[in-house]
Amino acid sequence: MALLKEAINVDPGYGRAHALLAWCHALNAAYLWNGEPERELESALSGVGAAAGSINDDPTALTAAGGATSICGDQSRATALIEKALKLDTNNAWAWARFGWVAIYMDDTDRATERFQHALMLSPADPFAFNMRLGIAQSLAIGGSLSQAIAIVREVINSHPEVTWSYRLLAAWSARSGDLTTAQWASQKLLAGQPDFTIERFRALPLFRNIRQWADQSAEALRMAGLPER
Repeated sequence: MALLKEAINVDPGYGRAHALLAWCHALNAAYLWNGEPERELESALSGVGAAAGSINDDPTALTAAGGATSICGDQSRATALIEKALKLDTNNAWAWARFGWVAIYMDDTDRATERFQHALMLSPADPFAFNMRLGIAQSLAIGGSLSQAIAIVREVINSHPEVTWSYRLLAAWSARSGDLTTAQWASQKLLAGQPDFTIERFRALPLFRNIRQWADQSAEALRMAGLPER
């Protein structure tokens, strides 16, 4: 983020830097890495606005802007941005992956799975392959296939133990499946990496705007797993 801000200071019209900085702010909010997620979301939308008009030929910047917009809760605008990125570069694996998350947030798990699988096919050794795998797991969990979802998240944890939000998924899905021992273990791992995590802050994220029932179920599962409410 410091490098992106430096780039913007050098060239205030550098759209890609604005878009990528917006993406960073959105991630700070989505993963609750910052104590003020609302302010991070505002900064993300401001960055997308600053990038608008100067990134129309840049698939990476369009994907970053679309991903940030999606996390901020506007899936229609995110769809338009990512579709524009894919029109420019149909083989952009990151764009397909972010398009998968847009489908998740629009409660379209079948389309989400297809998009994540396509992203993995395009870039099987992608640094974000774990994110694509967790997207498939999320689709399975929403569809009720908890055992399959849990198997995937366990694989991700074994390969990437530093990815803290994997433990949140494992905690919720294990609790829902009745395995409270695993759920409580995953909760402790999550809190070790994110000691200020609360269910209240997680549930308030705007990305759940169109999937409130699933968000409520996830919040209840996290309570069962022993995570703090506030």
